[in-house]
Amino acid sequence: MTTQATDPNALIMGSGARSAVFHNHGDQVWGTIISAEVRQQTDFDSGSPLFWDDGKPRLQVAIILLTEEQVDDDDDGLRAVYAKGQMLKAIRSAVVKVGKRGIEEGGKLVIRYVSDADPKRKGMSGAKQYFAKYEPPTHITELPDSGDAEDDEALPF
Repeated sequence: MTTQATDPNALIMGSGARSAVFHNHGDQVWGTIISAEVRQQTDFDSGSPLFWDDGKPRLQVAIILLTEEQVDDDDDGLRAVYAKGQMLKAIRSAVVKVGKRGIEEGGKLVIRYVSDADPKRKGMSGAKQYFAKYEPPTHITELPDSGDAEDDEALPF
């Protein structure tokens, strides 16, 4: 029997989110990054894992965002984004632009469908082109000293 070490928060927060949808130019999703993990791509119809011709798995980054979207009473605002191809390049560019080496939980991310590339084959649609903007999380390193110990009792933790 094999045991897989898994971060419990990745399991709790990494499933059950509605997928972000990019049907039309201008469609976008934005929110706070709750989790991100590398996953193997799967066939849309069968759910079978996808592989490249050389046998290596086709990978993507599954990012869960906490958004302000709510389409019904059961909607918690979580949206899953499956970044691969040009979307991944747009996110990478946004991260590099702010001088970071990757996305972090608590960071803010915007992804917008902006256009279509010229099709590579006749009769096919061109690849969707995306714009992304990333804002790293702000980390509070220490609380300001108020000089009054009684004020500390009002803190939530």
